[in-house]
Amino acid sequence: KPGYKTVAGGCFIFAANATVAGKTRTIVGAVLDQFGTATQPSALTSAFDASIALLTSAEHELQQATVVHAGTTLGHLDAPWAPSVALVATKTVTVIGLPHERATTTVQLPANITAPVPAHTSLGTAVVRIGDQSETVPLKTSRALPAASLSWRLTNL
Repeated sequence: KPGYKTVAGGCFIFAANATVAGKTRTIVGAVLDQFGTATQPSALTSAFDASIALLTSAEHELQQATVVHAGTTLGHLDAPWAPSVALVATKTVTVIGLPHERATTTVQLPANITAPVPAHTSLGTAVVRIGDQSETVPLKTSRALPAASLSWRLTNL
């Protein structure tokens, strides 16, 4: 969307698709306050030229990054009668983003988990988010969680 006002100069708001590592991302930008020069007297052309430079720069900054590797511990299953059991990612998550972006991870477990839980049991998910991208990763137990022993249950009522 181009625009021009004497006070504001040439302005241009844009959205463009960029393909990085086979994934398409949308780049949105705005160029404001562009005025004509001796070599480029049109303020709108100056805004278009600045937009192309901004878009090219943004495309070069986008990177593919692996934010979770399969086998990475993303949570723990805790029971008072046994050591903690790691919950590990079952797949790798790769995203496209800017170098400074940080991923967030939210673990979601079933409301009721009953021991014993065998080793390598699928148990819950982790939602990995970065920017507007999100991916759900199934989790599995790294080892078994035993049932509470009779003596533990009798002494910990």
